[in-house]
Amino acid sequence: MKSGESLLVVNNLTKHFPVSQGLLGRSRAVVQAVNGVSFELKKGETLGLVGESGCGKSTLGRTILRLIEPTSGSVFFRNEDIAKASPARMRALRREMQIVFQDPFSSLNPRMSIGEILAEPFLIHREARGEALRVKVLELLSHVGLAQQSYDRYPHEFSGGQRQRIGIARALALRPQLIVLDEPVSALDVSIQSQILNLLCDLRDQFALSYVFIAHDLAVIEHISDRVGVMYLGHMVELAAADDLYAKPLHPYTKALLAAIPQPELQKTGKVRAILSGDVPSPVNPPSGCVFRTRCPIATDLCSRDKPIVREMSQSMGTSHLVACHYA
Repeated sequence: MKSGESLLVVNNLTKHFPVSQGLLGRSRAVVQAVNGVSFELKKGETLGLVGESGCGKSTLGRTILRLIEPTSGSVFFRNEDIAKASPARMRALRREMQIVFQDPFSSLNPRMSIGEILAEPFLIHREARGEALRVKVLELLSHVGLAQQSYDRYPHEFSGGQRQRIGIARALALRPQLIVLDEPVSALDVSIQSQILNLLCDLRDQFALSYVFIAHDLAVIEHISDRVGVMYLGHMVELAAADDLYAKPLHPYTKALLAAIPQPELQKTGKVRAILSGDVPSPVNPPSGCVFRTRCPIATDLCSRDKPIVREMSQSMGTSHLVACHYA
């Protein structure tokens, strides 16, 4: 974990989506996508967010950037609560906070050349024009390992990995401090994934970037993250340094996720891996008490009655190991 000043502080962040029900849409239910999530991100640090599909990872990432407005809670970026920032102030802050999306093709305008796509941030924020603008775009292409000839080509002329490099270049254009990476390698071949991950690590070191890296692949998260947060049904159930979490997981859900990683040696020993039973409950009607109790092998009546609070179980290298479980 990187030491130093906190760049991002998220306090009790919540995002609920109202849903109309009935023929006339009069009664309303609520999708509880994110529920009271809190964490800090240091300068130069990478926080990985992992969990099953639908657990709220992507919603959390977009709410942090106010691409989705939060229902409640606060997001402090460099000690400024951006949840209360005006539209004009948010426009200025967009320079410092960027996002890379999962699908590199749908996130690029097919009618614009790569040069035009990468020039947009500079034009919107009045950073450069003319030949100076072209030079800046060519520098971006060089940073992400693309040839200068890419300038006049269009997104459909590139492979998936190359298109993701373009998305990364666009996020990097205005030299942000924070980048949210929303499953940036899940749509890519395994061989290309490693190239993009290595590129992201190099750029992080070169430009002193901080990442919130969202993924469902635990191996990818382990490779790039300083700390890892495990999410389930909108809640952060465990948060620890990557080495600690992978070596000594405390939450039953984290243990189940790690047990699901393919391990060929288990077939030789004949050991049976722990497999989660049942489906993820609906975020419209989550379980009482601990949200994981309906699938937890050690759940008791206490788990159905009382919601577990987040507790600090240990510290390693100055990093807290936090877990929300009655029996951790």
